[in-house]
Amino acid sequence: MLALLFAKALKAGATDDGFPENIDNIPKTSTFGQWWTVLHNALKSPPFLKWALEKGIDLSKPMEISPARDSISFTVNGKMQKFSGPDQGHSWAEVTGPIMRAAEVLSPERKPLNLESAHNSTSAPFEVVAHFHNELHSTRSMESINTRAAELEQSKTLRWIPGKDSNDLASESYSTRLQNEATKLGDAQNKYLLARELLPVILKNDENSETYKDLMYRTKLSIYERRRLTPEAAKAQLQQNILNALKNTTISVNPDSAYAKSMPGNSGTTVSLEKFITDNGWTIPKTTDEIVNFIDVLISHAPKQPSNGNFGGAMDWPIPLSGISPTRLTSSLTDKSLGLSSLDAYDSNKGVLDYLTTDLHFSTSQLRHPRKVIEDIIGSRKGEALGQALQDKFGGLSTPTSVNDWTLAAIHATLDPESTVKPSRTRVAGFDLADAKQWGKHPSEILQNLAYHLSGSGRVSHKLAPVAAHLLMARRAPEFLVRDIPANVTYGSHSWVSFSTAVARIEAERPGASSTLTYGEIMARAERAPISVADQATEYSAQTDALKDWGVANGIIPRNPEDTYTETQMTTVRAAYDARVRELSAASQAQATPMPSRKEMALQELKRVYGDKIPFEKKCISSFPEQREYPGPYSVVDLYLEGRLLNPPGFDWHSSDSNVSIRPIQVQAGQLKDVNKAFKEELPNYFKGMKQAVASQVKHLISTQPLEVRKDFEFGAITVMRADELYYENQYNFYGNLVGRAQKTKERKNNNLLIRTRRNGKTRTYEIDMKRGSISQTAIGSEPGYYPPRATEPHTRLVEIKPTGTHAPDIADSKPHADHIPDNFSSERTRYIAQAFVDDANIENIRKRSHRPYNI
Repeated sequence: MLALLFAKALKAGATDDGFPENIDNIPKTSTFGQWWTVLHNALKSPPFLKWALEKGIDLSKPMEISPARDSISFTVNGKMQKFSGPDQGHSWAEVTGPIMRAAEVLSPERKPLNLESAHNSTSAPFEVVAHFHNELHSTRSMESINTRAAELEQSKTLRWIPGKDSNDLASESYSTRLQNEATKLGDAQNKYLLARELLPVILKNDENSETYKDLMYRTKLSIYERRRLTPEAAKAQLQQNILNALKNTTISVNPDSAYAKSMPGNSGTTVSLEKFITDNGWTIPKTTDEIVNFIDVLISHAPKQPSNGNFGGAMDWPIPLSGISPTRLTSSLTDKSLGLSSLDAYDSNKGVLDYLTTDLHFSTSQLRHPRKVIEDIIGSRKGEALGQALQDKFGGLSTPTSVNDWTLAAIHATLDPESTVKPSRTRVAGFDLADAKQWGKHPSEILQNLAYHLSGSGRVSHKLAPVAAHLLMARRAPEFLVRDIPANVTYGSHSWVSFSTAVARIEAERPGASSTLTYGEIMARAERAPISVADQATEYSAQTDALKDWGVANGIIPRNPEDTYTETQMTTVRAAYDARVRELSAASQAQATPMPSRKEMALQELKRVYGDKIPFEKKCISSFPEQREYPGPYSVVDLYLEGRLLNPPGFDWHSSDSNVSIRPIQVQAGQLKDVNKAFKEELPNYFKGMKQAVASQVKHLISTQPLEVRKDFEFGAITVMRADELYYENQYNFYGNLVGRAQKTKERKNNNLLIRTRRNGKTRTYEIDMKRGSISQTAIGSEPGYYPPRATEPHTRLVEIKPTGTHAPDIADSKPHADHIPDNFSSERTRYIAQAFVDDANIENIRKRSHRPYNI
């Protein structure tokens, strides 16, 4: 028993030897022993061991765990190195969270916990045990030592009083917390055990496996062969192999895990992979690709959920506001039923946020961190008092966060009363996120517009408006709060659909977590497909909502004020969205594809036939006998491209380099493909792809502009122009006399074009910059001609461009009565403008130059 071991240690302290450094053989059944075991199990958990290995940490050496500072010092390359949460990214909380929570209990006075290593789970420092059981006072004098030792030998029980910093555990006993920590560790270990057992299933069935190769071989057999399989049958057999492996492979689940405790009678902890996957609500993976994704999801680090989550508070409880109406909550603020004298000064027109911040002052630098400001507000004296009063009045389960939850609910109820009366998916505090005015705008601009609306409608002061906007959007539209969103990800774009869907998946798992992530981190997580029916449903629902807004913004379907759309409408939207994504993906791929090179193609073919040991580009080959018309020397690739490997101008070819033996090369030359033919076949596809890519980029740029700009392009009378920069040179006669100035055109630095539009009596000229991916108004001019118009030497000439191809005669004319939402991406008007860019890019001239013969 630990009490007797501690008594023995006390007695040792009464001698000249002093207290022992450690107490050995800690009983695992003691309260301290159980927490000590949790700590060491956390240090042996697969997520932590993987992280420690990546960091080069020596776990056999001493370490110092400091929960108060969110840091741990480990031995790396023989030296102590400090690792802290803010520096380690989002994986830190999941990897070290169990360690920190156990250490916080074991060393309750906010002091660092020192361990000799991660491997000794049965020995603990004497001082740590004494701290944990509040026994340090018994070590202060010889009399107290002997007295306490005798008491322990008599009672065989150590007192256990939680440390003074354990207020956060007021509603949760240490034994419950102990069980929760053990369960979390067990659950995490189960996931890694499952991932480990799934790996062999991949290896036995992937493209490199003998099983896969045999099945693919059987698909190529003659139809008269008994072993022949159709491709469909081979695919089905692979899936059956995987399912059989999942049925026949078992894992021993951690006995502390929630899964083990849920088993009937807790009898046995060995189950098949199939049953374990199904029981956890996951979808059975059917292919090796699905298993790879499954493993990736299992072992990936979930983002850290910030305190107070998405600031939804009691509004987001399973039973919102414990079942009371928002009206009852807001009424309690003015009917004096809460017993708070400070509410006498409450102004219902200004709401709870104003009430809570009357005595608070925030600097400009503090306001740059709205989440911290919100936490300071709800954690203020008035904030806690209000939350406690609401909880006391309306009841509900008391938790460590329930007081804050009530305060947040009161803020929401008075800041956004419309949502409590008539909830709307796209309206926040009377501000319509899906309004046409917001289309094509960056989320940061829309967030700012919401802040202007909140202050303009008198709901909050101008100073606190951005903070209020942050609070509302954290709950209603968290995608607007993500950091580092690229400039081209605008509301209503196809990129916004995939992005907002990805955010919704994260928020469903960890509310509020997306605001701590960057755009890149969120989209990287979105690469992992959902592995449960629930996650798939979350993704589908979020994508459906995003597609509604995309379809309306892009003129695919008209907006329904009730936000309800028929199945046919949504099918149309999904088809249009998928087609656009395919086209833009093809354009991106085409732009990333290098132009075909005959020489590179020839080198690849030579390496295919002869290997990569021969220096094919070394010029060491001459004609024999020498020919004046073919002086050389030439390389192997030269002769191959010219078709002369087997057709020398003289008797034969001769190589001056022993590493380039011409005779063996000629023997195998018949295996070489006609590279010039292959080049001629590939080149048109490349230029076709480039033309389509240019057109798609123009279409995308126009379709993602604000609505009024899109209407100018679609409904206004348009003229497409090119701006030429001019310069002048002196002209001299035979005698050297100046006779005039010649106008010259500078070489163009870009392929920008100008689009003049006339709509509703207004003329605007837009410059489309393909390189920057932008469209902006310009004052350069609105009519073809010279600028400045009356200048002796104008510096600019605007030249009208008439796109090639077949277009309607009135394609550039105005449409005075049209005012619907245009589908710019797919319209004939946009195709007309895009063709002008294709023509101006001179892709055909580049193509013609590429067909020049290769001469040796």
